Amino acid sequence: MIRLLASELLRARSRRLLWVAVVAIALGIVVGMSIAVANTDRPTQEQLDRAQRLYERDLRQCLDGQWFPPDEPLPEGYTSLEEFCNDQVTPQSYLSGVMELSQLPELLRGTSTVVLLLAALLGASLVGAEWSAGSMATVLAWEPRRIRLFAVRAAVVVVVAVAMAVFASVLLGLTYRLGVSLKGVTTGADDWLGQTGGVIGRIAVLAAIWSLFAYATTMIARSTAGGLGILFVELVVIEGFLRGLRPSIERWVLVQNATSWVSDQPFAIINQQTRQVISYVSPTAALVTLLVYAGIGLVLAAAWFRTRDVT
Repeated sequence: MIRLLASELLRARSRRLLWVAVVAIALGIVVGMSIAVANTDRPTQEQLDRAQRLYERDLRQCLDGQWFPPDEPLPEGYTSLEEFCNDQVTPQSYLSGVMELSQLPELLRGTSTVVLLLAALLGASLVGAEWSAGSMATVLAWEPRRIRLFAVRAAVVVVVAVAMAVFASVLLGLTYRLGVSLKGVTTGADDWLGQTGGVIGRIAVLAAIWSLFAYATTMIARSTAGGLGILFVELVVIEGFLRGLRPSIERWVLVQNATSWVSDQPFAIINQQTRQVISYVSPTAALVTLLVYAGIGLVLAAAWFRTRDVT
């Protein structure tokens, strides 16, 4: 098992696409952040003072109950009006066009879609190339135990996807932090490092799941393009159609659950007739849903790989 795992890791590390993706990520982040810093001006003290006054005014109004009707219950996840106001009214909301350290976690969440697309691409290509080249039979001659080979390759796909997600997120965080030190502000960013680490961890977990989806569909389709095509049809066409046809299915779609997990926010299940909230789905429940889907996909792909002829 160790020899097989080492061999698969070496094979993955030798893939040209992996290093092309690493270089493209690094260049894109450095160039993009350099442009952002060049087109950003450090706020003046007058702008900072004005933003602070507006923040204190709105926070006081919120705590006085002017923003939230006293006869309505607090939204899911809040236990007090003070907690709600501190979350909704933040100092950084009153500065526009400024690089703020407190916005780094939100920036990482916003760019997580690109990271997930790359994770899916790597998850599909790490196995799809051998199907396209017709060399899978040669691999099975060396390791005939198909389920073992399937499991080891799934583990390698997860390792590569997580490493890529962490690399991209950390590099983006470091370059943004450097940009803030040059032209930005650190207002309201007391726990920015802990929040950033939490977001990176969530993105890494989601990247692992997304790469497994792509890996499973590629093993079924037996090509990188086919695997990515199946995943695209599921996420865009099938889920989009079902959500439009039956909005109540929102609880079970991949995109909604992935968004809830990476944003660390619950999403509401709404009665379409009365437009009232029926319940909330927590980020943990969303993650469990994604893991169940990934498990089902892997079981189906493993069964398909075990029974079908590869010649």
